[in-house]
Amino acid sequence: MKLSAKLLSGLAFVALIAIAVVGLSNSASAAVDGKVYVTNVASNLTTEGTGKPSGRTTATTVYGTYPSWVTTGTSARDIVTDSNKFIVTVLDADLNTTTTVTADTATGDSVAGAGGGYDLGDPWASTDILQKTGSGFNSSDDTIQVTLTEQLANPIVGVASDILVYKTGTADAITGIRVASIDYAGNGTLAPKITLAIDSGTGAEVAAEGDTLFDIRYPTSAFDVATASVKSVVDTTGAVITLTETGRNTGRFEGYVQVNERTSRTTQGTGGNYCPTIAARTALTATGTWDPTLCIGSVLGTSAAPVTIPATAGPITIAYKDAATAGTSTNVSRTATYTIDVTSPTLTFTAPVSGSAGQNRLPTFTGTFTDNESGIDESTFELRVDESDDAANATRVISAGYSWSATPDAGAGTPSTVGGLVANDLLSVTLPTAVVDGTKTFTFSKTATATLPTSVTNPDHIVDFQARAADLA
Repeated sequence: MKLSAKLLSGLAFVALIAIAVVGLSNSASAAVDGKVYVTNVASNLTTEGTGKPSGRTTATTVYGTYPSWVTTGTSARDIVTDSNKFIVTVLDADLNTTTTVTADTATGDSVAGAGGGYDLGDPWASTDILQKTGSGFNSSDDTIQVTLTEQLANPIVGVASDILVYKTGTADAITGIRVASIDYAGNGTLAPKITLAIDSGTGAEVAAEGDTLFDIRYPTSAFDVATASVKSVVDTTGAVITLTETGRNTGRFEGYVQVNERTSRTTQGTGGNYCPTIAARTALTATGTWDPTLCIGSVLGTSAAPVTIPATAGPITIAYKDAATAGTSTNVSRTATYTIDVTSPTLTFTAPVSGSAGQNRLPTFTGTFTDNESGIDESTFELRVDESDDAANATRVISAGYSWSATPDAGAGTPSTVGGLVANDLLSVTLPTAVVDGTKTFTFSKTATATLPTSVTNPDHIVDFQARAADLA
């Protein structure tokens, strides 16, 4: 029986991006210092430690890669989906802006009118007011729910004690009325809802004053944005990435970057300062004429529309300007750097020898995986051996390489395996206990448990076999 290892391949991620965060000194009279982190979209490995989002794993060094310009065949550089994308995270509470808004117009209250306040003593005056307990709003037994329809675009941030009730059109806060609960903070489309109550002993005073019209003031926050620059040694102009706050009051800003191979057609990154010549998006001058030297760049940084940066060798640098910090400095640059490695990981069979022939129908397959950069992603290791009656070897366990439906550095197309995988060809291999994510080199060994090929008495077959594994890039 002939044994061929000619299809041996691994997901050889030739270009690896090693990420190390460099922390610089502090800046101006603010509560916090900005921080910059990077996360690989495919592996979820991140340089962020405590406080990172669920599902991300902290690593001292985070790796990534990009697909090669060679788009098909065994010489193509295969990658795990999205391993060429990174999330840039900036933590800076100083960028989070909170404002106070006033709700003073009750829906449907024709008496109070616009800006006239809420008639809390008459819950039937507006559809925004719902009686919850008691009758009216004059005693400690009475509670009402108020929907702040006027401010539906402004969700509540903070806690119940941050919300205050005022006499309409004044700066006089009513201490006798308290916010019992925030029933719904709002989401920018649906209005906030709160429950109001009267403290014991104050109801008569509130009623006696005759002040049944009230304003409600509370803190709110928008989805703020920040920007950072992304540069490489082959694109020193780089691109501007827009980082969007992950919540209305989080102080966490994130955006996506995609690394492409630097080629003759991909020489410049795309971002907020980028104007692709193929689109010819020039801008009007002050006199109303078109100026080809100006452009209206796209705002990029989302998962669906990431900033792109070309790379070959050398670092990629992300820089964020921390305008104010806990110290006395201002406009300090915080940076994260990527180091690109073009050394490919290797998978090598030591037995059976490629092209050898033998009569052992239960051979032992032995090989070595080596990756001196990111190391192996243990969960991706597979050993596949052709068990079928296929003398001509027309059907192979895994077709070589991946194929792209469009040139990868153009940012379009998704990888798809050429040919399919046969479930029965997958052998169960128990790796040594010392093999964990990030292991640089290990040896595997597995003896076939079924005669090769199956259902054949006197075979003269080529039995192809293949090991595959992804690294952590």
